[in-house]
Amino acid sequence: MKPHYRIGRVGRIGITVILWAGLVLLPRVAAAQTYEVTFTVVHDGAAVEGAKVVAIEAATSARVDSAYTDATGTALLVLGVTSVAQEEAPAVPDGVELSVYPNPAIPGQARARIVAPASGAADLIVFDVLGREVARTRVVLYAGASEVGVPGTDGLAPGTYFVQIRHGRAVRTFPLAVVRDGVAPGAVPAPAARTASSPAALVATDRAEYRFEVSAEGFEPYLSLPIDVARPDQRQQTIRVYVPFTNSIGMTFRPIPAGTFQMGDIQGIGFGDELPVHEVTISQDFYIGIHEVTQAQWKAVMGSNPSWFASCGGECPVEWVTWEEVQAFIDALNTMEETTAYRLPTEAEWEYAARAGTTTSYAYGDDEDRLGEYGW
Repeated sequence: MKPHYRIGRVGRIGITVILWAGLVLLPRVAAAQTYEVTFTVVHDGAAVEGAKVVAIEAATSARVDSAYTDATGTALLVLGVTSVAQEEAPAVPDGVELSVYPNPAIPGQARARIVAPASGAADLIVFDVLGREVARTRVVLYAGASEVGVPGTDGLAPGTYFVQIRHGRAVRTFPLAVVRDGVAPGAVPAPAARTASSPAALVATDRAEYRFEVSAEGFEPYLSLPIDVARPDQRQQTIRVYVPFTNSIGMTFRPIPAGTFQMGDIQGIGFGDELPVHEVTISQDFYIGIHEVTQAQWKAVMGSNPSWFASCGGECPVEWVTWEEVQAFIDALNTMEETTAYRLPTEAEWEYAARAGTTTSYAYGDDEDRLGEYGW
């Protein structure tokens, strides 16, 4: 086990956005079939008996099945598959209109024009052709027409997507085709795009995305990223669990499992240096501090407290330190702990840990009113 430390930031590829004629897409979910998924829970290569494995449906957060590992560390879950299908009628209330068009100022990005009968908050969501959510943002609409950026469009892989606005009980969806180098056989040029108004068929496609929670006495809890068990290569899962780790000066670290995520401004509302959105794989597990380094911890290692807000108290984060001073702190901590394991995380490691498998503006969701519960 090698404890690590923390930091962060975010990146652009040449993707052109082309729009297709308007459709209304209202997904519904229905049971299709089941798959058996085998889990092996291990710690330092040894089987962990009695660990509880819980399957959580990624789309709804519903806990659908659970099992305990046997003496070999193995548990079996039987999981249902859901299908995305097209409703026959649009059932969209009058008064809400949606259209999507390429952003003329920023190639590769898209904007949405929304006409609403009343002001209020709304969700703007991007789905892939399987009905899986790939990006979401919360927007404020005004009575009449509003224009907003479509989240994540400059980072999408080429293919067909659907942009959906949910305003009160109104739902509108507009199709969008993402291509590279302006080449998309069969795509309609952007000027042909129009307000979404008519229903359309969508071929039903099996999917089964779940997150898996593992808990065992004496070990840190584990929660996986979404896994599509409809894929045969995803039905054998090995999960490594770790014991809690706190060092000699009270710094607590949490394990982060290896995995792949979309790095960058997936909401489409940030800065240019957070683009393009791109896939990054973290190839090795690592530990990251669960809190900022405190003033007391800094003083325990360095013998002094450089913080501007030193009167805040020892539990407050240390601040007013340079990058060079942080490196000196890490070197001194490694010496104190007789290791070489401590370091700053890479930009990708920090964003991966902070995002925690989500696609929302914040790890807990999109509600800025809740920031005080997490960030201050």
